[in-house]
Amino acid sequence: MLEIIFTGLTKIMQKTNRTDSPESFASLFEKPSGLATWKAWFAALLVVFFFFTIAWFIPSFGENLVTVGLYILLFTVGVGCIGKSYSDVKFIDRGTRLASEQVRILEEVDDSKTFLDCAQVSVFRSHIENLYTISSAPLPVDP
Repeated sequence: MLEIIFTGLTKIMQKTNRTDSPESFASLFEKPSGLATWKAWFAALLVVFFFFTIAWFIPSFGENLVTVGLYILLFTVGVGCIGKSYSDVKFIDRGTRLASEQVRILEEVDDSKTFLDCAQVSVFRSHIENLYTISSAPLPVDP
């Protein structure tokens, strides 16, 4: 079972132009955090938004209500999208950290059943559980 998983991880490494074979496949999950990248882009967008806001408010005291309403609508949708994307990136970041920890656990125990008994619920654990279920199922016999 572990051989299938490690073969898949090796193929992923080859697709990403990594030909080295690390001692632990957990390093595949230990790259710059998606959450840190999201925060950097968010900070850059805040700076741009700040400058656009200043440029809009200074000359626009006489703008009509429709224009102001559209800006409020766009701002509200933008804030909603940022909130949702932050929620998504936190979920992905948590899943990636758990996957990194759980790959180490899987390498230590070297047994799918033991891993399933001791690992927390996560997307990675769910994948391993599905692979374990598939590998435990009896093969159909052709008559």
